[in-house]
Amino acid sequence: MPVKASGWFNTPMSDVERTALIRSGLAPTNDVLYPFWGRRANVSLFYGGRGGGKSEAVFDRLINNCINDNYFNCYYGRKVWETIHESCFETLIECIKKQGKKHLFHFSEASNSSMIVRCLANGNKFQPFGANKPDKLKSIKDPSHLVFEEFDQFDLKDIQDIFPTLRTEKAICELIAMFNTWGVRDNHWIFKLFFPDKYRGDDQNQYDLLENIEVAHYFVNYTDNHFINQEEYRKRLRLAAGGSDLVFESLANGAWGVEPNNNPWLFAFKHEKHVKPTPLLQAYPVYLSFDFNNDPFACVAMQASEMKGDSNSFIHFIREFVGAVKVEDMCQQIKAAFPASILYVTGDRSGQNEDLGRNQTLYQIIAGLLNINPRSQLNLNTANITHADSRLLCNAMFNNYPHLSIDPSCRNLVADCQIAKPDPNSKVASQLLKDRGIYKLDAFDAMRYHFQTYFNEWAKKVYFRVLKK
Repeated sequence: MPVKASGWFNTPMSDVERTALIRSGLAPTNDVLYPFWGRRANVSLFYGGRGGGKSEAVFDRLINNCINDNYFNCYYGRKVWETIHESCFETLIECIKKQGKKHLFHFSEASNSSMIVRCLANGNKFQPFGANKPDKLKSIKDPSHLVFEEFDQFDLKDIQDIFPTLRTEKAICELIAMFNTWGVRDNHWIFKLFFPDKYRGDDQNQYDLLENIEVAHYFVNYTDNHFINQEEYRKRLRLAAGGSDLVFESLANGAWGVEPNNNPWLFAFKHEKHVKPTPLLQAYPVYLSFDFNNDPFACVAMQASEMKGDSNSFIHFIREFVGAVKVEDMCQQIKAAFPASILYVTGDRSGQNEDLGRNQTLYQIIAGLLNINPRSQLNLNTANITHADSRLLCNAMFNNYPHLSIDPSCRNLVADCQIAKPDPNSKVASQLLKDRGIYKLDAFDAMRYHFQTYFNEWAKKVYFRVLKK
């Protein structure tokens, strides 16, 4: 039986006190999460800052459901399959042990474990899934529960593929999602689906997505957690915030869209300096840079003064085009945005590979769709420079160029500039951390290609005189 933790002991509740309650048949629960035990909404969202005990509270209740429900088939997972064992699987096992119910379940904690946890009394089970493993998604069959850890790292398409599997009539079906708010900005699909009043993306809803769907919200921070020393944890969060009040508000109090980045790849970027309205200047050409991925396909539009580096020179990133669209649709959007502008095109070296379906490269296709001269208006590189060289170039430009700005409408590009970081697991210096979750960085890559094409040689002469070409 669940009980509110605050009604029994002062914060923090010690392990001894907690164990005593559990052995007596009680389940001490943080007060703000207590309603979850008695409510089975279609969708339950657990979100906020760090240290709220979201995942533990979810698995505590689901273990009880697994033991007592007639039908329980819970799929739990993360965006990346390889991260499940050391995160939500270990949390699930720790909760089982904490409750003293290890003898009621069969599972293996080995590193190559299937991560399936089965109740010995009734055959009910927990099963893992990873959205980056199509075979794991296809194996989801008749779930009663879907549990998403780090919900914000999934793509909207993942949810569109997985959510419809939650349809069995054998149980009350629940989608349960946990995430921290710092990585969720106002154009994120979580806002689009579950907080439409906060959504500021381009793909606005055309109807009420939540009609006849009950959504339970559980906003929880470390100050709601009775099982930790809150004052000591606050000190840790202050340190993790690196001296930024804005980041601390996100980590500690659940402010949206302020992800801490202790090792920014673009360390010269300053939001207050570089993000400002930059309207289209009709007298200047528009430089387009493409990054070629299916989801999303990205293009960033830039304008720059002819004289480079003097006191009045500028670089303006004025528009971005980002989405799961075809090249034809992208070029239609570009032509509509810049109907009278002279256009120049650059981007990822991969666009020069032959498209076997049309016997043309992507750049040749783009040139035809935009009606530009391939010889004079395609400015392409024979190879992409290394991430280390690109990092040096981009930071030099942001740090030294007289007037460099990004329009606030370039939401993906601004977000990428804030979150981009070196891959800690890479042996290559300054290699960008990439995934197909938060760290897609497609708009960011398009910007990097701009600098490579139009400013690399100039920067070598002006900013890096000591470097050899």
